[in-house]
Amino acid sequence: MDYVAPKTVIKLGANGSIVISYMNSCRRERISGIGTVIVGTEESIVHLADVQGEKTECDSSQAHATTRETSEVAATVLRSVGKSA
Repeated sequence: MDYVAPKTVIKLGANGSIVISYMNSCRRERISGIGTVIVGTEESIVHLADVQGEKTECDSSQAHATTRETSEVAATVLRSVGKSA
């Protein structure tokens, strides 16, 4: 898991995917496929990629972060290397 700031641009490849959880809006997005993601404060702006968003049960007042930027949004980045690499 890593924290990303609003306005961060994430480019996904053909088999790329990312899950972004917004602490303030209790929204989780699963974004996959080739495209561009711009991280917002309540939700993402997605161009070309597929996005599935859902509201999650959370208490946004319980989210504690050390800086203003990290208190806005979190994303999990998983990478794998194929056997041919």
